[in-house]
Amino acid sequence: MQPTSFHHFPCDNTKYSDEQIGCICELLSNDIRKLSQFVWVTLERLETRNNQHILKAQATIAYHSQNYKELYQIIESHHFSLEHHAALQEFWLNAHYNEAEKLRGRSLGAVGKYRIRRKYPLPRTIWDGEETSYCFRDKSRVLLREWYCRNNYPSPREKRELAEKTHLTVTQVSNWFKNRRQRDRAGDGRDPRVIKENVAAGSEEEDLRLIRKSSSTKFLPYSADFEYQTSIPGFYSMINYNEMMSFATNPTTSVSVPSSASYQTL
Repeated sequence: MQPTSFHHFPCDNTKYSDEQIGCICELLSNDIRKLSQFVWVTLERLETRNNQHILKAQATIAYHSQNYKELYQIIESHHFSLEHHAALQEFWLNAHYNEAEKLRGRSLGAVGKYRIRRKYPLPRTIWDGEETSYCFRDKSRVLLREWYCRNNYPSPREKRELAEKTHLTVTQVSNWFKNRRQRDRAGDGRDPRVIKENVAAGSEEEDLRLIRKSSSTKFLPYSADFEYQTSIPGFYSMINYNEMMSFATNPTTSVSVPSSASYQTL
């Protein structure tokens, strides 16, 4: 899909490294219009057409434009490295969920989503073959439950250790324990031994609900005319675009944010 304007990305001969392209795509990931402009200009150079950051950006654009056929084609025809798997897996699953919901005219429940995942398994291009649960490894889920049964208040050091072992972030690990404790507190009066037995057993549907609370990505609606609003209002009006591009070329360059900017305005 060709963007309507190249105002921000003049067609020049600038050559970016893979790392710089990845940095720029990440910086623009919340502004689909600008991401589309960058991708379109970058694709003018043949050597970038199989760049995984560009392919992932194309998949991102296809997902937000609800062009699911193109999304599936990109994912199924290119083998992606592990660093891109989680995001692309979520695009794949959510796209199939959205199509099913549109066809049925209603939201999918946990069982409906489970059936969709069985009907449309993750392609091997974005999956290492291990059974997953809402994009989380079964081994990770088991390890979290086992640790919770021993100590449901892990220290910061233990959280970092768990994050490394489960291939999750420290924030995701912290959220999992917090949500698990909240669920158990909601069952006041239950025998603690029963709680721990239930945690150890850990049905898939229970973990699915828990994981959604912890780390599911909420995607913003997309407008086909590229009038896409960034998920951080005012971000690009506060940050100088040329400085951002300079940062991608030279990471030591500083990117200025006006002193009037605050957490609330972001």
